[in-house]
Amino acid sequence: MHFTAAAISTLATLGFILASPTPMAAPADLTARACTTIQPAYISYFEKATPTESTSGFGNYRLARTGGPNSNTIKSAFRFDKIPAGATGCMLQFQLGAGQAPAVGANDASLFTVNGQVDDTTNWNNQPIKNTQVSSLQFPTTRAPEAYKTIVYASTCPESGSVSFLLEESDWQQNAGSIAFSQGSASGFSMIYNC
Repeated sequence: MHFTAAAISTLATLGFILASPTPMAAPADLTARACTTIQPAYISYFEKATPTESTSGFGNYRLARTGGPNSNTIKSAFRFDKIPAGATGCMLQFQLGAGQAPAVGANDASLFTVNGQVDDTTNWNNQPIKNTQVSSLQFPTTRAPEAYKTIVYASTCPESGSVSFLLEESDWQQNAGSIAFSQGSASGFSMIYNC
């Protein structure tokens, strides 16, 4: 009986030693990757009142609606170019600087990816074709006390190196409203990749 208890104890100890993790080699030094951030190559807004025109080149986003369903009157489109082949982890970031109040009335906007690219031919009569709604943004109607920054969309990077978006007042809102802000160092959209 004494021998059996000793044998079991020895076998248990041996099993514990064999089951213990073996030390691993030190991990290789990993170099932190630096994210790349780019600004839109093209930004425009277009109005129902002037259906064959668009305003681009000034870095302004404008949205508006009169109220009720399907009542958008101004929409914005923007595009990112020169995303390199092999880039990974594309993330669309939105930021708004402290003290900005870009919305009056209806303040919820829907963001869509679109088929094809937006360019100087984009206008009310030649709107980009919506692909997928990828985000909803709620803009402040009173001055924001501090800066705001968030990722609103993440996906694989486009093989074409270019991606376009459409921004419009969300149609579920029943009241009128407008949203306006400019692309700048403290506001607007940016594309981040290779993090």
